[in-house]
Parts: sequence; structure tokens; C-alpha cells
Amino acid sequence: MIQKKMKLAVSMLAVASMLSACGGGGDAGTPKYTSLANAGTNEGLASVSTGKVTQKGISISVSDFAPDWSFDGSSTRVTVRLVDTAGNPVPPGVKVQFSASGGAITKFCTTGTITSGESAARDSTGCSVTLTTQDPRPANGIVAIVAWVVGEEAYYDSNSNGRYDAGEKFFEGGELFRDDDADDIFTPGVDGLRVAAVDGTGNIGVGSATCVRDLEAAPNERPLSVDNTCDGVWGPTLVRAHAYVSVADPRRLGLALTTSNPGATSSDVVFYSRSLDGNVFTMAPTGSTVAVSGSGCTPTVTPETVSATGAAPTVHTVNYAGCASGSKVLVTGSSGNNFTNLEITVP
Repeated sequence: MIQKKMKLAVSMLAVASMLSACGGGGDAGTPKYTSLANAGTNEGLASVSTGKVTQKGISISVSDFAPDWSFDGSSTRVTVRLVDTAGNPVPPGVKVQFSASGGAITKFCTTGTITSGESAARDSTGCSVTLTTQDPRPANGIVAIVAWVVGEEAYYDSNSNGRYDAGEKFFEGGELFRDDDADDIFTPGVDGLRVAAVDGTGNIGVGSATCVRDLEAAPNERPLSVDNTCDGVWGPTLVRAHAYVSVADPRRLGLALTTSNPGATSSDVVFYSRSLDGNVFTMAPTGSTVAVSGSGCTPTVTPETVSATGAAPTVHTVNYAGCASGSKVLVTGSSGNNFTNLEITVP
């Protein structure tokens, strides 16, 4: 054990020496690493933070992907978290802006102030806004959300020096848009928001070059951009993230088998809410339930409750292993006083 600890200590010292010699950081050409000369004190900590949000360092989450849209005033929390290229919190006071294709969303939020301790530092990476149900209610059943903040484009640090160097692969972000039809492509007349200008000097990171999306990169590294609005140069951009919420309405519930015929002892059924235009099936409101009953037997269903895990319809497994062939199993999906039924004939 002692030998293992000694080896680990030697390895850590070797890494520290390498970082001190190599330099690094975030701005091109500006080393950000410092030596561990004062080991054991705060002064000796290596400084690798740039403080600038990187495209690969933004994440967005939603507390409830399917609030009840049958009335005004239901709400869900939308949270964005931000880090720089070193994975460190951005400075307090960074403003994140939001837009949504339906309902009402708070215009912006600001990252918190670090007070003390690790938990405070973690909390400072993000901020939240509220999306509230009201008109407009998108006919396609999807509320598209986009959040954005001034930052820098993501890149592959091929020489591991902690900064972008000429020739390294990067992922361009041109003019951002809100993807109202959730197809990852800007569609004129459908996608309702385009944002580029961010300060008094003009557009940042926007030009007329082709925006190439590298499908091998992580989704958040390759931002959605309007076609032919990139500038071909690594640098500042509007860092962006997208989320989608179901326009879940209990007045338009439905149930269906996932296969053309029931299984021998069980079947999967999909529980959904139909969009206003009837073309899209989304998740039923969070908290909706699925129950089963049988003639001469006791079927079961799993899960029984719709949870806030996504905007897509939920799948529920109905087990009727103890039911005789030809018997009927009734599946009921409910939300408040609204319900829908599906009858399964056991093979």
C-alpha cells in the first residue's frame, strides 16, 4: 500500500511538472497553467480556467417534459449549466437568454455568486427559468426551447495544451435558430427565431461559409446553425442548447399496441397525447396513470404512472400470463377526469 501511494505521488508530481512546462489555457497563444510551487496552499493551485463558456460545456435540462397544457398556469423549470474548457464554473453574473415556441418563458437568468465551498462552486455553474403553459400552443405538439450565451466554439485539443491552436479541428457555430419542428435543420417559415447580433460591433462568429456538422462529435459540440452563416474561423460564438417539451393535453389521450397483434402472455402499449393538428403523438401529462382489468383473471401493468422523463409517448407492459385464451383485458389511461381505453383479446 505504501509503495502504491509513493508511485501515485511520483506520478502526480510528473504531471504537475509537465503542465508547468507545456503551458495551456483557453485563449489562443496564451498559456494558462501555472506551477505548483506552493503545494498545499491555495496559491499553489494550477490555474486552467478561461472563464469563457465553451459550446461543449453547456447543458440544458427540464424538470417536467409534459406539464398539463389543458389550462393556463402549469409550469416547468428549465435549467442551464455552464463550464469553460477546463470544466470549471464560469464567473458569476453570466446572463443566459431563452426563447420558446409556445407558452411563456422567462427571458433570461444569471449564474449565481460563488460564496464558499465546493457545493457553492457547483451551484454557480447554472441558473433556471420557468416555462408556463398558455397560448400559443404549437399545433405540432412540441414546444421548442433554445438557450444561448456568448462563449467560444468547441474544438479538439489534439496536443493537449489546453488552448486552441491553428489547424486543430473545431465545430463551427453560425447564426443560431429555434428548431420549432425539432428536425435539426433550419426551415424558413417554420423555425421562428434567428439570432446573430450580440454586441455593438456586429455579429460574432457569423459569415457566409457552409456550416458543417460533424456527426461523430457529441451533440452539444456541433451546434445547430442556419445554413451558410459560418465564418470558417475558430473563435467567439453564441453557445447554444436546445430542449423540447410536450404539449400534453389530457383531452386528447390515446392508447395503442406497439405491435399489430397481442403477445402470447404480455403486450406493450403506448400511451400518448395527440397534437392539435393530429399528426404528432407526444407524452401524456406527467402523473397520468395506466390501469388494467381482466375477465376472470388479474392482469398487471408496468409502469403504472407517467413520469417526467421525456417528451415522447410512454410504453407500458401489460402482463396477462394467467388469463385464458379469448379473455378480454381492458387497459385504461387516465389524467384527471379524462381517460381512454384499449381492449386486448388474449391469444
